[in-house]
Amino acid sequence: MYNEYLTTVGQFPKVFSADECRRLINLPLPVADAAIDVRNADDLQKVASGVNYQHRRTRIRSIPPDAEHTWIFQRLRQLVSMANQQAFHFQLNELMSVDVLEYSPDGYFDWHLDLGTGIFATRKLSLITFLTPPDEYEGGNLCFMDGGAPLRLAQGTTAIFPSYLLHKVEPVTGGTRFTLVSWAHGPSFS
Repeated sequence: MYNEYLTTVGQFPKVFSADECRRLINLPLPVADAAIDVRNADDLQKVASGVNYQHRRTRIRSIPPDAEHTWIFQRLRQLVSMANQQAFHFQLNELMSVDVLEYSPDGYFDWHLDLGTGIFATRKLSLITFLTPPDEYEGGNLCFMDGGAPLRLAQGTTAIFPSYLLHKVEPVTGGTRFTLVSWAHGPSFS
C-alpha cells in the first residue's frame, strides 16, 4: 500500500491550553540531565548510555503513567490515534512514554533519531508539544534533515512525525524552551 505521509510532520494547534502548558512546566518531578545512547564503533552490539554535552544539553523530567497524570496520557493517545488513522497507518499499542524537556541558554540536541535500543526500538511516532510561547525564548528551532523550514510552533501546539525522521533542536540563545515529548510505541516495522 502506498503512503505519502511517511515523512510528514503534522502540526496540531491547541492540544494543551496555556494554563495546562504552565502546569506541565511546573510538574514537581525529579529533574536530571538527559542521556543519550551511543554504539561502540568496534562492536555494534555494545551500547553505552550517558550524558554527552557535545551532542545534547537538555534537562528531563519523566512523567509516570499514574492516576495523577492520566489526563496527559489520554489527551496524547487521542491525538496520536487520530493522526495515525488519518496519515501514518502504523501498528501501535497502548504503550506511551512522556517527558518534559527543558532547554536553557546553550541547551540543544544535535541531529538524532528517536529510535534506539531496548524499549526505544518500539517507538513509532514522536510527539513534541511546545509548552513555552515562542516569544519567550530565542533559538531552539526544531529542524528536520529534509531541509524544510525550521519549526517554532505556538504554545500548546503538537508536532507529530515518524520516529525514524532525523531531526535536531538548535541551541537556545535566550530564555528557556520547554517541550512535552512523547512517543507512541508499537511492534517493529516490517
